[in-house]
Amino acid sequence: MVSEVPPAPDGLSLVGKFEYIEASWKDMDDTDTYNLYYREKGAESFTKVAGLESNSYTITGLKGGAYYEVYVTGVNDLGEGPASVSSMVKVASLLSAWMPSYNLINTPKEEGEVTAHIKNIAYYGGSSVSKMVGSSFESDANGQTLLGLADGNQGSYLEINDWDFGVAYHHGQWGVQFEFDGVQSLGGLALVEPENGSVNTVSMFYWDPDSGERVEFKDFRTNVRMDENNRRYLYISFNTEVNTDKVMLGFSTGYTRGMKIAEVRFYSFGELENNILNLFADNLYLTLREGVTEAYIEELRTQLNTVDPVSGEYHPNRALLLKELDNALGLLTTPNLEPVMDVDCSINNSLNGNMGFSGLNAWQPLGVTAHVGEQIVIYVGTPGGKPGDSTKLQLVTTQVYAESSALTGPVFNLKVGRNEITIPQIQTLMTEGGGALYIQYTGDRDADSYSVRVSGGAQIPTLNLHGITDKEERLALIKEYLTEMDAYAAQLEQLHGQLHQGSGIEAVDYDYNEQECILNHTDIVLDLMMYSLPVTQVLAGVGDGTLDVRAQKLCNALDAMDQMMLVFYQHKGLTNMQGAGVKNQLPKSHLNIRYMRMFAGAFMYASGNHIGIGWGSVTGMFGSKPITVNADGTYADGAWFGWGIAHEIGHDINQGVYSHAEVTNNYFAQLSQAHEVIRFSYADVYEKVTSGTTGYADNVFTQLALYWQLHLAYDKGYEYEIYDTYQAMFNGIFFARVDTYARDTKAAPAPNGVALTLTGDKDQNLMRLSCAAAQRDLTDFFIRWGMVPDAVTLEYAAQFEKESKALYYGDDASRDYRFTHEEAGSTILGQSVITEGTTAVVDEKIANQVNFTISSTVDPELLLGYEITRIIYENGKASSQVVGFTTDSTYVDTVSTMNNRVVTYQITAVDQFLNRSESITLEPVKISHDGSHDKSLWTVTTNMVSEADTVPPSTENDPCEPEVESAISVVVDNNKNTTYTGVAQSGQAVITLDFHKALEVTGLKYTVTSGTPIQSYEIEITADGTTWSSVASGSFAGGEVNTVYFQNADKDPWVCTYDAVQLRLTVQAPVGTEISISELDVLGPTGDNVELWANGIGYLEEEYRFAEGAEDVIPAGSLVFTGNYKGNPAYNVVLLYNEKGEIVGGQDSEGNLLSHQIILAPDPEDGMLGEVSEGYWVYWIEPQDLANVELPKSVRVELYRVDNAITNEGQRLTSDTLPVTVPDTLPGITIAGQDSDNA
Repeated sequence: MVSEVPPAPDGLSLVGKFEYIEASWKDMDDTDTYNLYYREKGAESFTKVAGLESNSYTITGLKGGAYYEVYVTGVNDLGEGPASVSSMVKVASLLSAWMPSYNLINTPKEEGEVTAHIKNIAYYGGSSVSKMVGSSFESDANGQTLLGLADGNQGSYLEINDWDFGVAYHHGQWGVQFEFDGVQSLGGLALVEPENGSVNTVSMFYWDPDSGERVEFKDFRTNVRMDENNRRYLYISFNTEVNTDKVMLGFSTGYTRGMKIAEVRFYSFGELENNILNLFADNLYLTLREGVTEAYIEELRTQLNTVDPVSGEYHPNRALLLKELDNALGLLTTPNLEPVMDVDCSINNSLNGNMGFSGLNAWQPLGVTAHVGEQIVIYVGTPGGKPGDSTKLQLVTTQVYAESSALTGPVFNLKVGRNEITIPQIQTLMTEGGGALYIQYTGDRDADSYSVRVSGGAQIPTLNLHGITDKEERLALIKEYLTEMDAYAAQLEQLHGQLHQGSGIEAVDYDYNEQECILNHTDIVLDLMMYSLPVTQVLAGVGDGTLDVRAQKLCNALDAMDQMMLVFYQHKGLTNMQGAGVKNQLPKSHLNIRYMRMFAGAFMYASGNHIGIGWGSVTGMFGSKPITVNADGTYADGAWFGWGIAHEIGHDINQGVYSHAEVTNNYFAQLSQAHEVIRFSYADVYEKVTSGTTGYADNVFTQLALYWQLHLAYDKGYEYEIYDTYQAMFNGIFFARVDTYARDTKAAPAPNGVALTLTGDKDQNLMRLSCAAAQRDLTDFFIRWGMVPDAVTLEYAAQFEKESKALYYGDDASRDYRFTHEEAGSTILGQSVITEGTTAVVDEKIANQVNFTISSTVDPELLLGYEITRIIYENGKASSQVVGFTTDSTYVDTVSTMNNRVVTYQITAVDQFLNRSESITLEPVKISHDGSHDKSLWTVTTNMVSEADTVPPSTENDPCEPEVESAISVVVDNNKNTTYTGVAQSGQAVITLDFHKALEVTGLKYTVTSGTPIQSYEIEITADGTTWSSVASGSFAGGEVNTVYFQNADKDPWVCTYDAVQLRLTVQAPVGTEISISELDVLGPTGDNVELWANGIGYLEEEYRFAEGAEDVIPAGSLVFTGNYKGNPAYNVVLLYNEKGEIVGGQDSEGNLLSHQIILAPDPEDGMLGEVSEGYWVYWIEPQDLANVELPKSVRVELYRVDNAITNEGQRLTSDTLPVTVPDTLPGITIAGQDSDNA
């Protein structure tokens, strides 16, 4: 059952449409339904919409032009959870959008008439992609007319079923052509959609009235604007006058398919705007032209403050132009206005395509924050650039304290000169809207030169240490920054009151809240990292004290980040040191740690272009200091950042071709914390690498050890080593080579001509890359870790020498020992060091437990541990499997995968150099137990959800949003009193047991002690994880325990044994049916057993008849072997093997066995495997064949079972015996009868 009410829903987003709102939010865990609440702004109460089963809803019947507040809650069996953060949006009105009429050319006429000066509007383009809707004008010869685009009615519109029409796609060929009734002096245009849409780009051609030639026109500025009713329109200002009688316009959304154009307005060219802009002599608008006077500026101001006599409106750009006049007036007395930023073109994304990872950005802070709806001007200058020229700069707008998916809005491509931009709304939450502004250089030439200035917004502190290596200079800049920060923070609340609170600006008119205020923001730029954090929290992290003390603390923290990133990138083979080559250069862009709104369950997170941290985590960014090392490279002092930050950085710089989320990123976290903690247990590692299971470890930290062991085995230095030459770094760091070859497979070694290739299979990629980096065949290492190399991987690995060292047992201490001791002369490689005091004994009380006591002559400091190997025999041949590793002198092996079998153990010592000693083989033991399969390494998955499913909390050490932990694991916890109850939300309920190794399975036992029992079922198994076979179906009989034995495809009346790596139980019940399971057990082969009597070997003294047939007799003088037996005589076969692994008795020239065998026991009536008889068996060689038989020195008996007594289908070994020595002098044997206990 769930333990608490649902969390507050994340990601509430609203879109205001015509008299309705589209609301959507994140689908939350532990939530059955949602309640949505909404009200018009200012209303006393909310309207509740209850029981929503999906994470979206359309609120209808709303008042056009009104603001509405909305929040959402989750509901489960424990009740209603907390509310989401409220959002607010303005509902679009059915009223027509207001567009300027200042200097309007095509003024309105009577209703239904085309506006003034419009002669014709023609369509050029694919006829299948567009149509005119709602127009009152008759169609032209081509079947349509576009005069409705200039009829003063926004209800008629051109619908274009495409994302682009004449801008990028069919540029200059497709478009809408407007013909005037004479030559017009054009200075701009505006267009509106019938409802708020996505058109954001316009292309334009005009016809020269003198030459008649068509000319492309690009010298204009496009601005998206909203009227007071939240209606959107495009306003386009021409920088130069266009005289023409005909223009053609193209339209584009950039990416959204489907456009609608309702109305287009054209404006005459006026000198006023140009006269104002021409006050300035440079593109940054920082230098006045010669002759500009205060009187002239005031004359322009008077004109700007005068309304158009026809429309009665002011100039549409009046507010921005008044600001330009203020700037010009200021330049007469003050030489500097807003600060100019020189764009650092060495910060770019040009190398990111080769990196193999993402998560970086190339943003450069402008030191300005701006609110939603604010109109700002970005001035761009570049040597030789002319106003209107394209640049390689973009403006990036952001939202302060944003949710992870709502950080950035659309980017704006900037041109040389003046760029008018309205800050877009990125989120609809009822918090301050807006945030810091950034410039992004999109080119790849470090030598490019741009300068940028911002008019508008509010200036905020920034610290730029990019490329600053001089310690004194860095410290001086940090002191200046802290001084500015102190002053800024002291007046932050007052500044909010002056600029935002009470301003009536919807986006920022809130009471001061330091966690949400868009003014409370600062950026710190380092070489490889950028911080974007609240001013007040940065100061809180730096703490109290003198300026010198605080500056040094901040300097230490920033240096620690620089150092950590340098080490991380060196472990990826990235550096700017000579010899690295282009593909191995450090990225020119940076990671970005930002203060963000945390979603439910997250402590921090990594996203596509930033790492999000919460308010409380910010101060922790400033307590670190660089790590120093001793002369031998070991840790001396210092501390980087917590596990969480390194963990999230790892997410962003993971090498994509082999990354494994929540594992490979933790390599960097472990690297950063190696002097303090190892997050995994080596005991768990040893259990995994000796388990023989396939697939990943069930614990992400245990799986991390795979990568860590490769680092320990092949790195030539400690974790905090910083190399000063490329070759030393490449040779010294294993994963530097791995990632280098991941970026450039051609650089990887191929000694036998088999080139390295990478595919979509990350595991195969990792194995191949690791073999290349080690120049060793590491397939044995990866097989131990549960990976299965494919044919291509095996072929590539085979070029290298097999790695002989036991890397999978390596730990940090053994690495440290190797760094401080010489291997030559001290290793135990191949030596006999295990002494006679080593024993393996079956426990007296626990029949499947073998207890080991191990003695050796190895120096304890040199000894790492002991490897335990089982040896079993089948068909007379030995096979081995490693089953354990211990660093102690004792060990316990619990045997659950076999029964009634003989096991011989080998013990091998492993030293700190990961070399093996000579193995010692112990006396064999026989294991007998109840036959149940051990479930300790199984994993269980299901498509059901349960109220008992849980989500663990996120912490500094596990910062990402935790995944839901299904309660289904209780069905294999060996406790029938823990019952799982769940429901499949779609399809039939399915429970899959993954054994992670091949098991012999014969049946399933289903236990249910409470809840709703399963009725109808199907059971399937797979031997390869891909192909599934049905082995049983039907209905359970009822009761607490139900056992189902498996049959073959023909449903023959005997139980079959299958090899399986997974089992799938499908419940055949309607969707939504509640299902309960207390325990699931998988049965192995039944308790077949065979024993060879030590006194049961000899020559038969008297003929023995075992049946009525003429040949059913054992002749006197036969060599007889006999013993007792448990099994099914109809389905069992006994075979004897000598000490050489050969069948006792041999074969004739035609390959027929010269021996015979019978099993003397009652035959179970139903032939089912679950029915077992006891008796004895006789194996003999008749006198005439003895002359050709060499008597064995010892014999072993193997008992086989078949699934079909007629065809011998499914023959498999089920039991064997300890070896029995054959006496030098064989006694006489008499067989007394089938009921005899002896012979």
